[in-house]
Amino acid sequence: MRFSDIPGQSIARRYLGRILQQGRVAQAYIFTGPQGVGKEALATAFGRALLCLNPDGDGACGQCEGCRKVQAGMHPDHHFINGNEGRIGIAAVRDLQRKIQFRPFYFRHVCVMTGAENLTTEAGNALLKTLEEPNTEVVFVLITSYWDRVLPTILSRCIRVSCHLLSRDEITGALERMGYEREKAQVAAAMADGSLDRARALLEGEQERLAREELLQLVFRLDHAGAAELWDVLQKVDTGQNLEKKLSLLALWYRDLLLWRETGNQRLLVNVDRLETIKKQAFKRTPAEWMQKIAQIEDARKKLRFNANPRLVADMLLLRLAGYGSEE
Repeated sequence: MRFSDIPGQSIARRYLGRILQQGRVAQAYIFTGPQGVGKEALATAFGRALLCLNPDGDGACGQCEGCRKVQAGMHPDHHFINGNEGRIGIAAVRDLQRKIQFRPFYFRHVCVMTGAENLTTEAGNALLKTLEEPNTEVVFVLITSYWDRVLPTILSRCIRVSCHLLSRDEITGALERMGYEREKAQVAAAMADGSLDRARALLEGEQERLAREELLQLVFRLDHAGAAELWDVLQKVDTGQNLEKKLSLLALWYRDLLLWRETGNQRLLVNVDRLETIKKQAFKRTPAEWMQKIAQIEDARKKLRFNANPRLVADMLLLRLAGYGSEE
């Protein structure tokens, strides 16, 4: 994979390209940023480029002997530790140290580690000893979504490569290149909070799709639901972590209604695939009433952050949105 194949992260891509072109490679790098923004893909591409015989500003050539060996998982100087699925113990670090104590077969060892925040204290201290001994034949490429959980002593020995949230256009473009329809890609990108992984989950995950559909149906019914029907809907509301996701989707829906009511600008909408419904619903309430509903949702989200009972929060919120509950 070339750097240009990775959506977004233009600053990080240019920085890494300069390193390869100038040949001034440090001993350790740590790639940081939110989940699903491409930092692991970028770090992996950088690690491969460090073993390429003919790298350029866009990464590895993909054709040389070094590239072919990495792609086949047979490069003797390419080492990988997967920390995404659990803690990284001392045994994994000791094994890595044994491998890199010998001269590389080519010109350098490259050690890629995902989930660097999962290093145990013992393993982190062992890795630190290696980082404290400068060695131009070894390069570490660490990856983490939780910068603040990595041992400070390790951070101090690494050059940080920051990856940021993707724009809607960047996510939409990436999804289209993957073969998704533009309209669906735009909706997923708007709901993904800057994460390509989340956008793909929204498109591919049946559970995510059904959750959105159920939620929108609930919103359509609230204005006309009788007490018995409303209670039936309330029984289906998830609790726990899923509630936060639903509240986020709900806030986006009311936001769309408010924005269309005020601006009529389609480009500002998240739920662009429901434009006709938005046009019909937006003028059923005043801007103040839509803002009140958004405020009610944000109040519920605030209660969740303070560990309120999720089921009670959901019940009270839906009652208030339907006009049954009093304002506090």
